[in-house]
Amino acid sequence: MRKKAPSRLYLAVSNTDALSPSLLSLLSDTERLKIEKTLGRERRNEYFCGRVLLRLLLQAVTGRPADWHTISTTDTGKPVCKNGPGVSISHSKGVIVCAVAVNGDVGVDIEFTDSGRDTGRLATEYFSATEIDWLTAQPRNRFYMLWVLKEAWLKAVGTGIAGGIGHLQCRINPPSIEVRLDHPINCRLNLFEMSGAYIGLAATDTRHREITVLQLNPGTHHLTGSTRLRKLASGDSHRGDSQSAVPQSPGSPAAIRG
Repeated sequence: MRKKAPSRLYLAVSNTDALSPSLLSLLSDTERLKIEKTLGRERRNEYFCGRVLLRLLLQAVTGRPADWHTISTTDTGKPVCKNGPGVSISHSKGVIVCAVAVNGDVGVDIEFTDSGRDTGRLATEYFSATEIDWLTAQPRNRFYMLWVLKEAWLKAVGTGIAGGIGHLQCRINPPSIEVRLDHPINCRLNLFEMSGAYIGLAATDTRHREITVLQLNPGTHHLTGSTRLRKLASGDSHRGDSQSAVPQSPGSPAAIRG
């Protein structure tokens, strides 16, 4: 029997109130100074929780202590782990998600649905005419699915929205994502759902399909297999092509085929 290949993508989720202030010791001096200079209690807490959860995930993936890793930030806000794997962080309404890719770059984004948000205006501003036409015939939640996939891809390539959200066009038909990409870097997109929110995960290394999903145990601050997230869809991109993903294979929620 062939030995199962190890995961190459890792996703961790936690509520911000599950991370104790005692974990501040895991952060670097630079990160602590950033917290001190950040205005607003909520923003400080989001930064603290994001960096702590990322370090705990790096520890689980690499086997090195959480405080061993050197994490910096690019001019576009992308976190970088020096001489380490690709990393990404996102937060929304008291929930933090972090991603680690052993090979290549990775991006993650979480958004909660909001009935008061003018999704039509945002779609007109950021989406292509083809995507807008497609959205008009879809349930309202498709906007959020599309948004998190685009944000995750922009984070993976390290550009942010200013770098060209229109380079990636998607059509989501669970369990598949049809992808058209006008960019030299290919990617694999994954879409998850949790209570009231959607999570997009983009990886530039498309060879590995195994995703390990973890959540923080508030009592021990250890990461364990998570059942909070449900995999909805996935798809590969190729420059200038549109390709549907293979359907999701059944399996343990803690190790999901990407």
